[in-house]
Amino acid sequence: MAQNPRQISPPYILGPQVSPPNVMLPQPIPPAQSQVIEELALNPYDLNVGDITIIDGLPYRIRAIMPLYYDYTGIDTNPMSAGSSRTDNITDLQPADDEVYYMEAIGIDGPVSIQLYYPAGNPRLTPHGKAIFFDQTQGHKDNPFYVSTWVVPGTYPVLSLFMPSTAPPTATSDVWFYGLQFKINITDQTGLQQAIASGFRSLYVARAFQ
Repeated sequence: MAQNPRQISPPYILGPQVSPPNVMLPQPIPPAQSQVIEELALNPYDLNVGDITIIDGLPYRIRAIMPLYYDYTGIDTNPMSAGSSRTDNITDLQPADDEVYYMEAIGIDGPVSIQLYYPAGNPRLTPHGKAIFFDQTQGHKDNPFYVSTWVVPGTYPVLSLFMPSTAPPTATSDVWFYGLQFKINITDQTGLQQAIASGFRSLYVARAFQ
């Protein structure tokens, strides 16, 4: 059974590990309607506690940062026959209400090819949603494929899996997710401006589709 990503101690992280300072932040502020900003201003690994990431126009203020390392083993526990395909919902990577995830990269160990959909459904349900296809030749677990996708509360990624006809019978594969977990408070435009005025920084997540 797949493990909860919040209970995994990662042996391998793509970006630098972050040790956030002990900073007290205010309680969550009810979100206000805000405009989607289509500009990427800061690398996620540059974010610190107190900074803000704005995803689809909604500001999230960071109160803790942890590595994200998740091994999806559903293809091991439920093997696929050669030439088959199916769709798996990765609900273990649905953030809690006080979290957002940054999926930096995905790696594959085994013959399966995958199509990453985020979030579930077509068309994508968030402005920065995306669909990406790759296989082990493009993204092995030791040389992952960069997807740079933010996952917000109430959503989760989906994998469409394709097992080639040349694969052994009931072939198994692992899919590895790497990135960052952020504990957050939702703020509004006033809180955003106050944080910036106090010297904190903000990251504007680019919109993938117009």
